[in-house]
Amino acid sequence: MGIYIQSAAQISAQKPLCWDFLSEPIIYQEKLVHSLMPDIKTYIPANEARRMDKILKRAIVSAKVAMETANISQLDAIIAGTGLGCMDNTLHFLQDMTRYNEEMLSPTFFMKSTHNTIASQLACFLHCHGYNTTYSHGENSFEAALLDTVMQFQLQKIHTALVGAYDEMPNIYFEWLEQLRLHKKENNIGFSSETSVSFILSDIQTQESWCELKDIMLIHNHICSTRDIETFLNKNKLSINQVDTFVLGMNKTEHHLYKPIYQHLENQNILIYKHLFGHSYTSSAFGILIAALCLQKQQLFAPLIYVQSPTYGKIENILVLNQTNTAYSLTLLSLCLN
Repeated sequence: MGIYIQSAAQISAQKPLCWDFLSEPIIYQEKLVHSLMPDIKTYIPANEARRMDKILKRAIVSAKVAMETANISQLDAIIAGTGLGCMDNTLHFLQDMTRYNEEMLSPTFFMKSTHNTIASQLACFLHCHGYNTTYSHGENSFEAALLDTVMQFQLQKIHTALVGAYDEMPNIYFEWLEQLRLHKKENNIGFSSETSVSFILSDIQTQESWCELKDIMLIHNHICSTRDIETFLNKNKLSINQVDTFVLGMNKTEHHLYKPIYQHLENQNILIYKHLFGHSYTSSAFGILIAALCLQKQQLFAPLIYVQSPTYGKIENILVLNQTNTAYSLTLLSLCLN
């Protein structure tokens, strides 16, 4: 049984719901960049959209566009990864607690602040009554959601799934990060941003399938080494030389967590993406997105290239590495077999 990415959609700091960033990306110098919003009323009735927060609008629109692109009307599961959940509502609730001395508080902001609000609202809007769960594991939230998705497919409990990464970055929360010195240039974070990426996965390969999701591994309390990569690839009957492209979750500046990996790579392409999409708890989803796009289109795109192999040819296997101070993940995507 294979697992295939059928489609995806993104709303981010780049032009939403399209792939213009592959050729004409928007370059930012700011420290914080919010997502560029599409025309919401095209996708959500105005009377419903008025009651939704921006993060919910982005999640629903990206999910709806991904489903339409994949020509799938019914899902078996919705699995979301989010680091902060609906943080803007959380902040509103806490501010009201302070302003009104913890009295006469409206429960609305509290009810809409939980992390699983996004996945549950997606289920209501998309009429999906199947498996629904949310993972909030810091910078590994999306990988945890994707890992669960793979296991559900392997157990044959689902045949189609929406797996998404959704995060927002309120101005005041970003200011707190700066005050706590968690956002500094020397941390190589680049700019902070927001994430809304929706993928449609299926266990049936079609002519429109983008690529195959071969495997994913998430390891905590460990820094990834080339030996770890070789072990992971050997499990999938591949050698490191058979992986023609690596996608690394770093910026254009060298990052000490990734240097032990890319300095040992030979004749392989290296792609990066955070200089275009910024950093959030679930920005690693953009790494999966650009890997899937490169496999589908059989092309490497200049704005993403960190190192280009002199023997660059057909793209068959792409390994996505996301490394944090507390964990790392490896995701293997491969070209669909005819």
